[in-house]
Amino acid sequence: MGDRRFSMTVDELPNTLPLFPLGGALLLPGGELPLNVFEPRYVRMIKDVMASRQPYIGIIQPKGACNCGCSCGNATPLYETGCMGKITSFTETTDGRYLISVLGICRFTMTREMETATPYRIARTRWDDFSDIDLQPCSSCIKKIKPDLIERLHPFFEAHNMEIDWDKVDEIADDKLMTCLSMVCPFDPAEQQALLEAPTQKKRCELMITMIDFALKSMGQSDQH
Repeated sequence: MGDRRFSMTVDELPNTLPLFPLGGALLLPGGELPLNVFEPRYVRMIKDVMASRQPYIGIIQPKGACNCGCSCGNATPLYETGCMGKITSFTETTDGRYLISVLGICRFTMTREMETATPYRIARTRWDDFSDIDLQPCSSCIKKIKPDLIERLHPFFEAHNMEIDWDKVDEIADDKLMTCLSMVCPFDPAEQQALLEAPTQKKRCELMITMIDFALKSMGQSDQH
């Protein structure tokens, strides 16, 4: 899961987005999310999006979502903040599924849902809450607190039986590291939403440290850092 930027201006951001509600899944600008699309309404959505030559979808979490990565019905309340993704790879399987990869471009605020005849949901979007941050090149901004985060990640990953190449962690740029960690760490949907809505990578890092501290304390491991 990388962190690469797709060049786009504010004026090019769409006024509406088809929504792909996913519980327990997080997409951030610069991050890449693989998806196995099998529900008929979302197969239709991906087909429509690819045919439109505007391969953008809004990844957004349902409120009170389960932590299984499921998609939810059209009556399910959604958070107001999601992330627009560009479909960068697309494969149709023999059984009618789509295997896609989505690159995060910019976070959006959903202003309202539109009445539509499509089986999937479409929303009007506002971008000014995040576009100034998400569409600009990232710079290192967590240098002072990165050691605190790394120190906590060791027992946190061990507790969750997650393996990581720590030598490579030191080589990864700060913004890429924060994006990858936010998307792969086993946080619950509400915590993932908080990470999504954190305005900057520095704020996201501070929030992640707080969440890991709470998790380690709950597991009786707060004395390990």
